[in-house]
Amino acid sequence: MRLVVGLGNPGRKYALTRHNLGVILLQKVADSLNVSIDKNLTFSCYGISRKFGGIILAKSALYMNQSGVAVAQLFRKFHISSNDFILLHDDLDLDFSKIKIKKSGGAGGHKGVESTISSIGTDEFIRLRLGIGKPSIGQDPADYVLSKFYEEEKEILDNFLNFTIQATIEILSNGPDFAMNKYNRRLRLNHNLGFPE
Repeated sequence: MRLVVGLGNPGRKYALTRHNLGVILLQKVADSLNVSIDKNLTFSCYGISRKFGGIILAKSALYMNQSGVAVAQLFRKFHISSNDFILLHDDLDLDFSKIKIKKSGGAGGHKGVESTISSIGTDEFIRLRLGIGKPSIGQDPADYVLSKFYEEEKEILDNFLNFTIQATIEILSNGPDFAMNKYNRRLRLNHNLGFPE
């Protein structure tokens, strides 16, 4: 059994904010695989599905800094190994539309990743980092991650998400090493053509 979790905050207020990019991608992956994510709060998360090769797709129903609690519950219930866990999350340290796949590492100040590491007791798991860019000089990073995308970013968001759907499915189909070699060398989305430079 493999587990893919998209990080974000629950509620309409946060639905289309930068911090919810992991959840947005998770839903797009589900749509592309024709997997329905039904509301199920039993494990403090949305969506328990095994319709695609033994893969569970889940969105936490808890706020970002508690999201690891939901992940840990899924780990226990379905006997998930950290090697079979993929976390999708936004990243301030990457330019908008840039992605990076990693197999381990610290939280980098991300509260959701920090909660996940603390809750499952290891940082040895796959994560797909989704670039959201940096705040303006003087802008509070906490306010920035909870802000909505700029108009120019919205224009390429669908292309960016399509690119990251491909990367996520590549991890699931061919493993993280293959996906890292294929996608980590592609620095960022080509905004005009819709494919990586």
